[in-house]
Amino acid sequence: MSACSAPWHELNLSAPDSNVSACCYYGAKRDYWHDDPVDLSSYWNGAGLREVRRVQSGAIPSPNGCSSCFYFQQSLPGQGWVGNNYYDFSELPTGLSQMQAENWRQAKADYETKVEYATCSPLKLYANFGYTCNISCTMCHQVPRRGELKRQILADTILAWPEMLERCLQVFVVGGEPFAIPEAVKFIRKFSPDKRYEPVQLVLLTNGTALHKHWKTFREKRLLWLGVSLDSIGAGYEKIRVGGRWADVERNILTALEIKAKSHPDWKVTTSANIQKAGIPYLPEFAKWHVKHGIRTFFFDFISAPGVEDTYYTDNILQNPQLLDSVPHWMDSFEEASTVFRSAGWEAEAALLEQYRTRVTANADANAERIAGMRRQRNRNDWVGLPDTDGKKNLKESLVANSPAGKPPMEVVEVNGLSGFAKTRLGDFFATEFRMISVPPGGGKFRVRAHWPKGVPADGYTRLSHAIVQTDSGVELPDFREYQNFGFGTELVLTGELPEGTQAIRIVLPPLGEDITLLPERLEMDIAPETAVVADLRGAGGITRLASWAIDGVRRWKARVVSSP
Repeated sequence: MSACSAPWHELNLSAPDSNVSACCYYGAKRDYWHDDPVDLSSYWNGAGLREVRRVQSGAIPSPNGCSSCFYFQQSLPGQGWVGNNYYDFSELPTGLSQMQAENWRQAKADYETKVEYATCSPLKLYANFGYTCNISCTMCHQVPRRGELKRQILADTILAWPEMLERCLQVFVVGGEPFAIPEAVKFIRKFSPDKRYEPVQLVLLTNGTALHKHWKTFREKRLLWLGVSLDSIGAGYEKIRVGGRWADVERNILTALEIKAKSHPDWKVTTSANIQKAGIPYLPEFAKWHVKHGIRTFFFDFISAPGVEDTYYTDNILQNPQLLDSVPHWMDSFEEASTVFRSAGWEAEAALLEQYRTRVTANADANAERIAGMRRQRNRNDWVGLPDTDGKKNLKESLVANSPAGKPPMEVVEVNGLSGFAKTRLGDFFATEFRMISVPPGGGKFRVRAHWPKGVPADGYTRLSHAIVQTDSGVELPDFREYQNFGFGTELVLTGELPEGTQAIRIVLPPLGEDITLLPERLEMDIAPETAVVADLRGAGGITRLASWAIDGVRRWKARVVSSP
C-alpha cells in the first residue's frame, strides 16, 4: 500500500470527542480541539498531524495509529470500498479558483515529498459539529454517547480562518444531524452566501429529515453536495432509523433533485447505506428507487462500538453468519439489486454489493461447522446451573448496579414489571456476584440464558440490555449468541469456552442505545458438568467469597473466608 495522503489533505475536527486529526480513522493520540479561535497552524502543523505524517513517511514503524485503519482494511481487493488511497493527487480537479489550484499543487508536492511541516493548507475541512440528532438509528455509535458528549464546534471558530476556507476544495459539515445542531446551522447560513467561498463545495452529511426547512439557504450555494444517510427505504428505513419517516425524507430528496434540475446544475445529491440484516429484504427496491431517480449510492460495513452491541449481533450478517438462517432469500436480494445497478451501468454500486455478498458467503461457509457445533452445545440437556447466593437459579435477583468512580449512581426505571437503565451512560452496568468454579486442564464450557417477556421492547427506542460473561481477571469471554423469539417472549442464549484455570465468572449487563434499556426478567448461567466443577463454597474456615481490591485503578479479585459455618 502506498503512503496515505490524508495528513496532507484533510483537517478533521470533532467537538464531541474534543480532538483534531487527519481523518476519522486514526487510532493514536490526537491534538485537543479548542473552542477559542487559534492560529490554523497550531492544528495543521501541530504535534498530532505531524505524527501522522511521520507515520506515513515511514519514520514511525508499525504498530502505530494507522496500523488498523478501517478505511484501508475495506479498500483491499474484494473487501469493500474501491480505491487505493484516501485522496487521489493524480489529476488537478477542474473549476478551481487560482487560490485553490495553487494550494492543491502545494499539497501534492508536500505529499510526494512526505514533509512533516506542511506548507499547503487543508484541501478538505471535515467538521463534526456535535452528536445531537433528531432520530435514533439502531447502529449509530454516537447514540450511546450523546447524553454526555454535548459539546459543539462554534461556528465563529472556523469562520475565523477565511483564507483557509477560500483555499479549501471542500468543507464538510457533519453531526449528529447538522440541522439539529445550532452552531452547525449558524455556520451553514454564514458560509453559504459568502462570495469568497463560492468556488468551495459545501458538503452536508445529513439524515435528510429537516432539509425542507433550509431551501432558502441552500439556494445561495452554487456548489452544494447533500449526502443523505438512508440505509434502506420504506419500512426498512423506519426500522433502522428510528424516529425518521420515509415519506418525509423521500420528499426532501426529490425536492433537492427538482431544484438541481431547474436552477442549480452543480448540486450533487447522493446517499449512503449501512449493510445490515434489517435492510436486506428491501435491497432490490432500494436499487430500483436510486436508479429511477438517478441518485448514486454507496454501501459500507457495520462499525462495532460500545452501546450498539445488540444491533451488531442481530444485524451484522458478515460477522454473525448464523443470522442468515432467518433471511432465507438474502442472496436473491443481493443478486437482484446488483442486477438493477449493473443494468443501469452503475458498476461501483453493483461491485460493492457483489463483494459484500462474496465475503458473507465465504464467512458463512468457513463457520458452518462451528455454528452447528455451538448450537448442539447450546441445546444439550445436562448443563449444571449456577445458583445465586440464596440457592435460586434466577440470577436476575442478585444483580447489583455499578457506576464509574466519580459519577453519581445510575438512574433506574421500572417498566411493566421490568427494571432497567433509565438512560445510557457508558461505564454503567449491572452484574451478578462472581461465582466460583474450578476449570480443569482442557478448559470448560458455559451457557447463559436471558429472557424478556412478550411485547418487550414495545417501541424502537427501548432496547434489551447487552450481556457478557467475565472472568475474575476482568477478561470478557468470547461467545456464540443467538436471539430466539417465541410466543412467550425473547430469549438470548450465549455459549462459550471457559479457559483452563478460570476461578470465577460473572454476568455483566451494560446499557444500549440512548434511552431505556431493560434487564431480563430471568437470567440463568450454566456450566458443562464434565469440564467445569463448581468450587466448594465452604472452606475449612468458613464460607468462601470473592473479595476485591484495586491496583492502578484495575479491580482485582481473590477468594477469602469471610464467615464461619
